[in-house]
Amino acid sequence: MFKYEKELELLKNNIPALYKKNVDSKRIKQYKDLDSIVTAVDINMEKDIIHLIHRTFKMDYILSEEGHSKNTLKDRTWIIDPIDGTTNFANEIADFVVQVAFYDLNELQFSYLYFPKENKAYYAKKDFGAYVDDKKIHTSDASFLPSEIISLTSLQESGKLNPNIIPIIERAIDKRMKLRIFGSIGVEFIYLASGKTVMMNSYTKNIWDIAPGLLLIKEAGALVLNLEGKPYNLYDCGMVVYANEAIYRLFNE
Repeated sequence: MFKYEKELELLKNNIPALYKKNVDSKRIKQYKDLDSIVTAVDINMEKDIIHLIHRTFKMDYILSEEGHSKNTLKDRTWIIDPIDGTTNFANEIADFVVQVAFYDLNELQFSYLYFPKENKAYYAKKDFGAYVDDKKIHTSDASFLPSEIISLTSLQESGKLNPNIIPIIERAIDKRMKLRIFGSIGVEFIYLASGKTVMMNSYTKNIWDIAPGLLLIKEAGALVLNLEGKPYNLYDCGMVVYANEAIYRLFNE
């Protein structure tokens, strides 16, 4: 029996309705800095999700992108990204998600990603697998690189091309892979977990960006490594994700 079923069901039963309630708010872009924007939907979704959680779990902690980004992880912390892929959302591009993860006992215990484009909920339960609308999913079993898709994130860093990504792009091109940029790391995680892509990368350290999808891909069977080739941990400087060990070997041979 999964210990946190009540907490996960709270999200499954309410997040789609909260999104539908807020989606028609004005998508006017406000600049947090030169590289980041926010809309009223981000702000209102975050407030509504926190209110939803605290109605039932009054003492739980919150770490969220818009209003609680400076908080640290403690037992029973909800990690919230109200709209992952805000730039896509603000420009009416459908690749964005609402995503939440739950951290307790020093580990991510479950995560939930609502993908309005598909009107589907993706979620993961630690040691119980990854799912879409209650159907179990798994990463691709591909064992051939040409024409398989690698998705790229974190291309820019302080207004410049991220130097870490150049060797990955060059190797992917050499391996005849297809490169894609979706503009939302949550979407990147969903596509890899459900077998649509076979590789992805990220260099962000923002926990709200990473945590929900990280558990999803791990429970779906992905191999997740840091830039030193060791198992990835939260707060590492970057990750490279492979759908399976065969893809890892082929890409790095």
